[in-house]
Amino acid sequence: MRFLLIAVVAASAIWSGYWWFGSRAIESGLRDWLDGRTDVGWVSNYDSVRTRGYPNRFDTTVEGLQLADPSNGVAWSAPLFQILRLSYRPHHLIAVWPGEQTFAIPEGRVTLRTRQARASVVLEPGADMAVDRVTAVFEDIDLDSSTGWSAEVTEGRFAAHVSDTKPHAVSLGVEATGVRSSVMGSDDPANAGGVPDVPADLKLDAELEFDSVWDRHAIETRYPMLSSIRLDLLNVERGDLKLKAAGDLTVDVDGLASGTVSVRIGDWREMLSAASAAGWLSESRLSVLETGAAFLDRLYGKSGALEVPLTLRRGRISVGPVPLGTLGALRLQ
Repeated sequence: MRFLLIAVVAASAIWSGYWWFGSRAIESGLRDWLDGRTDVGWVSNYDSVRTRGYPNRFDTTVEGLQLADPSNGVAWSAPLFQILRLSYRPHHLIAVWPGEQTFAIPEGRVTLRTRQARASVVLEPGADMAVDRVTAVFEDIDLDSSTGWSAEVTEGRFAAHVSDTKPHAVSLGVEATGVRSSVMGSDDPANAGGVPDVPADLKLDAELEFDSVWDRHAIETRYPMLSSIRLDLLNVERGDLKLKAAGDLTVDVDGLASGTVSVRIGDWREMLSAASAAGWLSESRLSVLETGAAFLDRLYGKSGALEVPLTLRRGRISVGPVPLGTLGALRLQ
């Protein structure tokens, strides 16, 4: 009995020591990383870093967090941010965002409010902290931009995992339901009787290939550059308006895409009418697009829907010899 008691006390002492040293290492490592961002030109501020959860958890909370990368014009601030993990599974993290956070991009400032925003992140063991897979759920999203637009999403789901055969490829899945936006026209009083206030649903399945691994160095030194996209499915539905797309693209060193994407638009006439009612198209522009779409419908139309192969050459989009516009550079820096 005495031996058992000694063993229990010894095990408790060893575990307590492990938790204490582990929690201190997590806190000091995170503080060092945040403080080190200023050495590479970032702006980094925070009020406190605390770890709780003894004996089975390492729950780390950062309060008053502000991060900015002036070279890209990107910034993020949040009153608190949490990283939760079980003490016996330190490479499986749960990231929890607050109910309100702010992002700044070159185009303006965006305030994001959510009822729930959390992600499960599984890392490969090792100092590089390479990402193996990520799943995230966001509920009741509300976005407000300083440039005037706003958006709401009832629920958003995100999943990504590294390919077993291609170490730099990531399989990506995104779903968003109940999407409403001021750019849809539903928030404009002048649009009464125009576009019905119908939410949109979106689904995306794709494989993205990069030139390097997504790990801690991706944030500290250089973002991985996108090299190819296999778009298995992009599906957007808003009432009777439906759009599907699939294709393959390569991305050059400048971030410009080339390849072919097949797009299927259900009831294109209704889509153009809705865009006109929302005030997105002038009468003259609507007439030109209707004429062009009718021509394409004779070439590619099928079962009342318009199926069009889009060709991209270094970001320039066309249907056959007819140019449609350009796609910007697909890169983070």
